Amino acid sequence: MNESIKLSSLFDEINNPPATASIIHWWIFSDEMNENRINAELDYISNLGFKQVLIAAGHNVSPKYLTHGWFEMVKFAVVQAKKRGVKVWIADEGTYPSGFAGETFNKKYPHKRMKAIIVEKEFIIEGNLCEVEPHSGTIGILAKDMNQNKYFAFEKFEFSAGFLYLPYHSTWQIKVISSAYRTSPTRYVHHPTGAKDTTYSLCDYLDYEAVNLFISEVYERYKAYIGEEFGKTIIGFFADEPDYSISGIPYTDNIFNIFYNEKGYDVKKYIPYFFKEQLDEEIKRVKADYWDVWSNIFTNTFFKQIYKWCEANGLKFVVHLNHEDKIEHLTKSEGQFFSHMKYVHIPAIDVIWRQIWYDKKAIFPKYASSVSHIKNVAQTFSESFAVYGQGISVEQIKWVVDYQFAMDINLFLTSIFKYLYDHPQNYFFPEVIKYINTISYLLYVSTPCTKALVYFPTPDLWAGENMSASKAMEIGNALLENQIDFDFFDHSLLEYLEIKNHRIYANNRKEYDIVILPPIKYLPQDLFRFLKLFSSKGGKIIFFENSPLFVYNKTFTSFFHFVDREMGVIVDSIEQLSKMVEKDITVVDSRDVRVLHKRIEGNHLIFLFNDSSTSFLGKIILEFYKKNVYIWDQMRNKFLMASNIRSNGNNIQLDLYMHPYQTLVLIASDEYVDGIQKTDLLGSLPRTVLELNDNWEIHFDKDFVLFSDLKDWQSLGFGDYSGSVVYRKIFSFFHDDFIKNKHLFLYCPNVKYSAKVWLNKRYLGVRAFSPFMWDITEALKIGENELVIEVQNTPAAALLGTQEQLEKLRKEAEKNFYLSISLKFDLEMVQSGLLPPVTIVSFE
Repeated sequence: MNESIKLSSLFDEINNPPATASIIHWWIFSDEMNENRINAELDYISNLGFKQVLIAAGHNVSPKYLTHGWFEMVKFAVVQAKKRGVKVWIADEGTYPSGFAGETFNKKYPHKRMKAIIVEKEFIIEGNLCEVEPHSGTIGILAKDMNQNKYFAFEKFEFSAGFLYLPYHSTWQIKVISSAYRTSPTRYVHHPTGAKDTTYSLCDYLDYEAVNLFISEVYERYKAYIGEEFGKTIIGFFADEPDYSISGIPYTDNIFNIFYNEKGYDVKKYIPYFFKEQLDEEIKRVKADYWDVWSNIFTNTFFKQIYKWCEANGLKFVVHLNHEDKIEHLTKSEGQFFSHMKYVHIPAIDVIWRQIWYDKKAIFPKYASSVSHIKNVAQTFSESFAVYGQGISVEQIKWVVDYQFAMDINLFLTSIFKYLYDHPQNYFFPEVIKYINTISYLLYVSTPCTKALVYFPTPDLWAGENMSASKAMEIGNALLENQIDFDFFDHSLLEYLEIKNHRIYANNRKEYDIVILPPIKYLPQDLFRFLKLFSSKGGKIIFFENSPLFVYNKTFTSFFHFVDREMGVIVDSIEQLSKMVEKDITVVDSRDVRVLHKRIEGNHLIFLFNDSSTSFLGKIILEFYKKNVYIWDQMRNKFLMASNIRSNGNNIQLDLYMHPYQTLVLIASDEYVDGIQKTDLLGSLPRTVLELNDNWEIHFDKDFVLFSDLKDWQSLGFGDYSGSVVYRKIFSFFHDDFIKNKHLFLYCPNVKYSAKVWLNKRYLGVRAFSPFMWDITEALKIGENELVIEVQNTPAAALLGTQEQLEKLRKEAEKNFYLSISLKFDLEMVQSGLLPPVTIVSFE
């Protein structure tokens, strides 16, 4: 942020953040598109509060994807978005993974399709003579003695005449290893059945010319039609999950020559051994070298080439990978994470089906935000919610976003508000979008305060040593639970890091005091030298459980034992590790309140998220001194000044009460902002004044009224009802002292899933996420009062509320993978209604 901007200006700007900080609506063009439909959908999108859209091809779109009509339609949409002040991103494929340009590579460039090393044939023979017919793609043979469980590999020249003589007479399993055209499954919008399969091949990601053809057929054609809006209305391109989801090993025609030039030995004779059931140590190291080579080619031919094209055309390139939440799967199919993200303008992750949820400890968002921090990129991107189910509530949407906010993810792409047109909570969509935009903006204009680097062992994953990565994730989760922020890094990010005195600087701006290494087997020599220099300059290095075993140079087959243990300190426990890292912020006695600490110039921004279903009452200590602490009031979208702070001149302490799933945004500053209202509710504990759990009128429609205590709708006989239900209650209130001296609130912590409240015919507002509280101080009367609560559930009950509906969808789910995923999510959301307690509370 520009240094001339005052805090008071920031408080004003949160009400109208710039479009580039807005949540992005995934605008899918499917079936018949026309100008009227485009305008109507754009009006809906912009009225919800979206300031950015991603235009993407959907199923059976007309005009057909990548035809002249398609580009003209996109051009019209861009012009209409510009009129409304909406920025545009373009999806580079129809639909995913990126890189097949629809039918293009099948029809125009079949010789540039994706390739892999595969088991071409597999058979059993008796004896010691094997007949085989090699061809241009044949690489070698793996022969397994079935009786003695011994393996032998043979190169092509050993059986080029069509016969292979085996070492001795036995029963042999023969695997013929060859290169062949193989593609990851693709989902094309014009596939006759809509299936995701191998009908439409991806380009060869490892072939520079093939990727350049993809750019020509997609990116360059968009430029021809709408290039005048590049860098203006059009922000950039989005690529989705480029990967090798194949039953083989990534290959391109010249990879063996590249391998020899980089590693100094011929890999072909080892390739057959890659297809053993269990690899020995030598083959693991060779395979690690191969993974190093092909994934670096992938970085440079695909990611870097598209990145450079976008940069040259004034655009941003965003791409997320596949399986970030299962890093060993990502390593198998994409080779590595951090190297690829170097050539992405906004590093990204994918959160489409509960990889982030209440019962998980998901650390993978940190991968992307760490690259952003190290590269000094202001944003980190997340594609979220695609398969979370139609029954998801607004509070759950917010929880998943808040979980990512706490790891500094601050740019979201989602289609969830499109798919849920009939959601009973859709009236609240603008409010949650405004909330997301506000926090995204605050994180966008702030800079990180992370002081620790945690090494992520990509080379160990290449070598099949998955435990090292598990330990790195364990360290990361433990640090966050102890309110210690950090960034992941691996050797591919060293180019951004520089040692100055006893600190590590990233891009001359971000500084780190400490490096933490999980127990790893292989340490790259360039990183070893970097750490040794850091240690010699007084830098702090911690080895968790063990120091590295080996240091390798350019090849895993050439290594030496790590003996420099004096470089760092070995710690045996997470508790010991946590005590060795200095903290800026402490939430006393809580592992559920997540903390993100950032700076906005000389001010401290603190984002707090109680990710637990239980309330928290305790103390927060800010290990720095500022004169004032401002707190953001979500409901009114404005900042208030906290009046309950204590300080000794070195730190700030506040009493803190947080409802389940609640977030708080604090700004600690020396700047005094005039006209800011004070609040003392930050550390107050709610005290029940009156319970209102029984004897309610419950209106499911105008003509049907139930009289009941508070129960779910299923218990009341309305198991398949989705919509709004009105609760009415007459109650008496005689607590004169509370009316005069206390702030009083209506508290309904078990609303399923949103509610509007009227007290004595005064409308008090709507809540769709915690805290479900309404200030009733002004509306409450001594004597008789009328309370009306209108409750909305989600579509889940209408979808699955009867056995007949459930069985129908279960049969459909047998043919639809995504439905099978979302169905089990929606089943959890059938229960609906206003459940006890409903109370009037004051705060002590």
